[in-house]
Amino acid sequence: MQYSIRKLTQDQLNTLIELSPLPVLVCGVDGKIKFLNESLVKLTGFSREELTGSTLVNMGIAEYDFISDFVEDFKKSGMIKSTELYLNFYSGNGSAFSVSTQMAEYENSQILIIFFNDVTERKSFELKHNNPNGFGEKLNVISSQERILIQNERLRALEAQGRALRRFELLAWISGELLHSDNPLAEVQNICEKVMEYLECDTFFNYLIDCKKGQLILNAFTGITESQASRIKALHFGDAICGCVARDGTRIVVDHSVIDGDKRAELIKLFGIKAYACHPLTGRNGKIIGTLSFGTKSKEQFNDEDIAMMKAVADQVAVALIRMQTEQKLRDYYDELEKLVEERTLEMKKSEQRLSAAINATGGGIYETSFPPGGECFFSDRWFEIFGIPKIEHPDCLVLQNQIDPLIHTDDRVLFKKAIEKFVAGYTQTFSVEMRIKKSTGEWRYIQNMAYASLRDESGQVKRMVGVILDVTQRKELEEQLVHSQKMESLGRLAGGIAHDFNNMLQVITACSYRMMKNAGAESELTRDIEVIREAAQSSARLSHRLLAFSSKQILQPKLLCVNKLVKRVHKLLSNSLRENVKVSTNLDDHLGNVFMDQDQMEQIIINMVMNSQNAIAGGGTISIISSNVTLPEIHPFKHHAVPAGPYVMLAIKDTGCGMDTETLGRIFDPFFTTRQKEGGTGLGLSSAYAVVKQSGGVIRVYTSPGKGTTFKMFLPWKEKSENETQSVAAVSKVINRKSTALVVDDNPHTRRFVVNGLQELGCKVFEANNGEGALVVSRSYNGDISIVITDIVMPGISGVEMARIIRNERPSTPILYMTGFEAGKLTDHYNADENIVLLKKPFSMDDLQNALVKTYSTFVNGGKGDIIQKKNYKTYPVQKTGDKLRILIVDDETVSAECIAFLLKRNGSVVEIADNGKKALELTENLKPDVIIMDIRLPDMDGYELAELIRTMPCCEQTRLIACSGCNPVEEKVSLFDEYLIKPLDMMELMQLLTGDTLAV
Repeated sequence: MQYSIRKLTQDQLNTLIELSPLPVLVCGVDGKIKFLNESLVKLTGFSREELTGSTLVNMGIAEYDFISDFVEDFKKSGMIKSTELYLNFYSGNGSAFSVSTQMAEYENSQILIIFFNDVTERKSFELKHNNPNGFGEKLNVISSQERILIQNERLRALEAQGRALRRFELLAWISGELLHSDNPLAEVQNICEKVMEYLECDTFFNYLIDCKKGQLILNAFTGITESQASRIKALHFGDAICGCVARDGTRIVVDHSVIDGDKRAELIKLFGIKAYACHPLTGRNGKIIGTLSFGTKSKEQFNDEDIAMMKAVADQVAVALIRMQTEQKLRDYYDELEKLVEERTLEMKKSEQRLSAAINATGGGIYETSFPPGGECFFSDRWFEIFGIPKIEHPDCLVLQNQIDPLIHTDDRVLFKKAIEKFVAGYTQTFSVEMRIKKSTGEWRYIQNMAYASLRDESGQVKRMVGVILDVTQRKELEEQLVHSQKMESLGRLAGGIAHDFNNMLQVITACSYRMMKNAGAESELTRDIEVIREAAQSSARLSHRLLAFSSKQILQPKLLCVNKLVKRVHKLLSNSLRENVKVSTNLDDHLGNVFMDQDQMEQIIINMVMNSQNAIAGGGTISIISSNVTLPEIHPFKHHAVPAGPYVMLAIKDTGCGMDTETLGRIFDPFFTTRQKEGGTGLGLSSAYAVVKQSGGVIRVYTSPGKGTTFKMFLPWKEKSENETQSVAAVSKVINRKSTALVVDDNPHTRRFVVNGLQELGCKVFEANNGEGALVVSRSYNGDISIVITDIVMPGISGVEMARIIRNERPSTPILYMTGFEAGKLTDHYNADENIVLLKKPFSMDDLQNALVKTYSTFVNGGKGDIIQKKNYKTYPVQKTGDKLRILIVDDETVSAECIAFLLKRNGSVVEIADNGKKALELTENLKPDVIIMDIRLPDMDGYELAELIRTMPCCEQTRLIACSGCNPVEEKVSLFDEYLIKPLDMMELMQLLTGDTLAV
């Protein structure tokens, strides 16, 4: 019989040796013993340690090296035959053994697996009956009958010898088949059919235990039909003989006499079986893994030899199945382990990717080092980039420290050393220091160095640290710019207060010069002096506006401008401001068109650009201001945006300075970007200029190169004068005449008198007041129409805006003109800065006043656009007729606001109660039975929606009107609980119209 060499693992070999019912040893082709089982140890009398590594010949057990014969046979024929040999034991006794051998491969070398079967009794019998001397001679003197008996005994012995040999060969073959098979389950069918031939059986059954289902599952069978097999495919423990064997682990053998009376044998009886034996398949620790049973239809019972053969087969099948299960568990374990490793590897890759992305996002350099320096360390690529030193593949901490120390600013070196010493000594838990380093380019950079201790000793001293360094230069620059901006803002607020009084004084000068010119006459020499005073006041006013423009959020007030006039005026101002070696020249087009822009903003742009040009001129040089009319083509792409085709006014500022490189050119319009390192600068001049020009519909282009100067060209939309604009001053008589009545309100008597005189010259009837309270008294005491209210915004007591709001509600048809000495950006606390209001800046001339009057009436007639006070069209839902007392409940935890509303409602005759939470509101509702409930949405114990739901279920509130009052937008799906939803701050006029249709009595 020929076998292929099979590779065995350690677990497979151990299972085969330890669970074999026969003595087994494993040796190499040199005959040295590698492994053996306990049965062989007991048989030889030597210890396992004595036998391992030796040979049977050296130990005196075998008389000759029979293993070399096995190896030679295998080399010649590819198979190993069974043999018999005599072994001597340590005790001095000996025995005859039949030897069966299998060739296998283990750890890349060939091995022999040798099974020993004791045949001592058989050999003794053979010697007894085949002795040629004394025993044979005795046969001559015995009778023929005795000779026949002896002959029969000899034949039986030979037959027993033959059966024993066949049994041993069959067991050896079964062992080889199971050993070489990757799937012993598939071999059970073939093996058991061979055993059936040997035992002269008709059937066999192999069941395996399914622990999950708690059943025996039929694995292999022979001797019955498929239909019969389907009836016994699955058995429960305790059912039939196989179930009892699997449950108890005890072999059951029955013959024909037992089968007829045993209920467990009913299935066997149906198959015609007379004798039946079922053996448990026992694994390690006595665990039952299945059963193996044989049955015969011809024999009345099985003898002991048959039962022993069945047990030997069952043991070998059990060993093979256990090996298969172990291998399967190992495969499952390795598969699971491989899957787990794959998942962990994938997770590690993802973690590394996330960590790498996070590090790249921060722009930081990672490092790890030990203390004292000299141990293993790590520095990322970005770490070397930040310090500006060449990368080292295997860095040394001491070498790097010597390279970095000279780069640190002298003032920061001591700070860095003290911080690291405290950290290493354990005085601080984390390390953080900011320092300046000088790169190879000579540039100073700010570095933030942060770390924590990854390992400390018992005393708390740091042994290893992990950290990150960040280049925070840009952050430091932004912080410095922010501080500078805050200083400028504070300066602007301070200047705003001064400018208010300064503008009022300029207004007095302007007003007085106007009156003096009217009285002096046109040809008088005094008139020329007064004109100089007037121009000086106007120039002072423009200078004040320019100083405040940087820190103000101005509302642009565009008008038609002649750019040439602005350039000439600015040129005079700049002549005294620029360095002596910098000259400014102008080249202006006499036929230049007009632009529609804010005058102050345009002047500020020209000044900023000229000052920037001066800064770009290191020594002497020239700055040219050029203007011309241009027509841009239909498609004219600029860097930042395109402008429509058409006529434009071009204003250019050209210098002979140092010019700009490409990098600087790409950032000049960025906020806070400046090249003025020594002199300082906000970096807002060009960005503000770009924004204003773009807002006006124009664009700025820059032409420059290093060493060849810079030219800024502004393209502003060209605008013709309209008929309305040319006649704006004449149109004032159409809005202000002898039929008009005006109310002038200002706490400055000189400004108030100037406006009053100007209106009276137009024939207007004028009332005046020095504050808001006085203006309200005048308005309420005068029964006629007031054509216009002209008021200052910032005054003692109530502001001009508050006063105007009240007058507008009482006199909806009266337009409002606002005056102020502040910049518009400083007044956002008084009105909405996004509104296009009519604002007259102090100081102003009579022409400015007349133009503002015309614009105010034009704006008001066009639907009130641009006015601070927006008229609302309220729907009126009167609860009761005017004069009836309303029962009103106010629910609001802001007691001051609730009491103010209650006071005004009581003055109109209503009965009012206040609740500061939902619980109290429900109690008052039961007693008051209110006609109206005004409730806030946010209450301390419940929200207004929940309270509204409860009130809607109360019988006493079927006719109660619910009005929500909140500072936030309503929830769409719940707003239907209320009859009205008002937004805070509450407009009392709106509330009274909702309640009664009347206005509020003040």
